[in-house]
Amino acid sequence: MSFAQLGNEHRGEEILAVFDTALGELLAADPAAFRVKFRKMAASAFAFYRGTACLFYHDLDEAGR
Repeated sequence: MSFAQLGNEHRGEEILAVFDTALGELLAADPAAFRVKFRKMAASAFAFYRGTACLFYHDLDEAGR
């Protein structure tokens, strides 16, 4: 496995962890609402970034360290 593949795998795990921390309780409370949200986010990169402010702030915090 190449370094790039390891980096991508790690990034995917990091994204899921951020989502779980930021949205986990809300997702558990209303999974149907989040299915709609995630479908909208999958429509385009713009929609993904609009729907993931928590990921933006996580990345911003990591960049400042």
